[in-house]
Order: sequence, then structure tokens, then C-alpha cells
Amino acid sequence: MVLPVSPLQMNSMIRRILKTIRTFLARHLDPNKGTFVVTDLYSSYPGVFREFFGENLIHQLSLLHLNKGIVNDSCNSSLQVCKSLICNFPRNTTIEQELVKYRLLNIFYNSDAEIQVLKGMAEEEQLMKEKDEEWLEKKKKAFKTFLYNQKLERRRKGQNL
Repeated sequence: MVLPVSPLQMNSMIRRILKTIRTFLARHLDPNKGTFVVTDLYSSYPGVFREFFGENLIHQLSLLHLNKGIVNDSCNSSLQVCKSLICNFPRNTTIEQELVKYRLLNIFYNSDAEIQVLKGMAEEEQLMKEKDEEWLEKKKKAFKTFLYNQKLERRRKGQNL
């Protein structure tokens, strides 16, 4: 059973969480030493870390969380960083939106082959005068087949992504 939380209660919880983070940092880390921190996409981290470490901080967002945000909209709506950067794809994407996803994924992996296939499909999609759901489903199915064949080829060669 989920109980509703008022804005006042939410603010109180956030303040307690931030206090806990500050206490942990003070107990375990030296703010005068250069520190590299990797975190998930929680929007309060940058401010807390800047306040604690000042110029002695290198903060990186987790590549796992960024990747998950691109591939599926699993981001928590309270994570404003995530929502504004990567989680703006609808559930049923167009070919053009899939192309944008794979261009973003190309940061993490070599997605050149997938991008080439999607570019051709996106050009076709742009030439269409009206939205055709049947065409879109057919193309998405063809793309999934292409991805599956890529996966099989990698496995045969003993490669990872």
C-alpha cells in the first residue's frame, strides 16, 4: 500500500537524505584531496558534492544509468537531470527517434552498423506523407531481426558489445 506524501514531508525527507550524504562524506573522505565520484542520476548530488569538495571534485554520472535512460525510460520522474537529458522518448518510437537513441548509444558502444540501417529507414519515413502504422511495425520488426543477427554474429566470434 502506497501512502501519499505531502510536499512538506517530501522536503523533510530530502533534507534528511542530504544530511546523511554530508555526514557520510565528512566521515569517510577528505575534502582537501582531489576526488573522483561516479553517481547515479539523483539531481541533488552535484550540489552536495560541490559544497563539500569545492574545486577538488570530478563528478561523473554513471554510464550504466545513462545507458539505461537511453534504452528504456526507466528513469524515476524525480530525477530531473535524467528527464531533461535522456528520457524524453515515447514508448512507441518512430524510426527517427530510434536513430537518435542509437546515436546516443554510440557514445558507449560502436553502433555504426545499426545507425546505417536506421538512417535508411528514417529517410524512407521522412518521404512518407502520412503516418503508416503497418509500415512502421514492419520496419521495426526488420530492425529487431537485424539486431538479433548482429548479436548472433558477435557470439559466434566470441565478442561482447
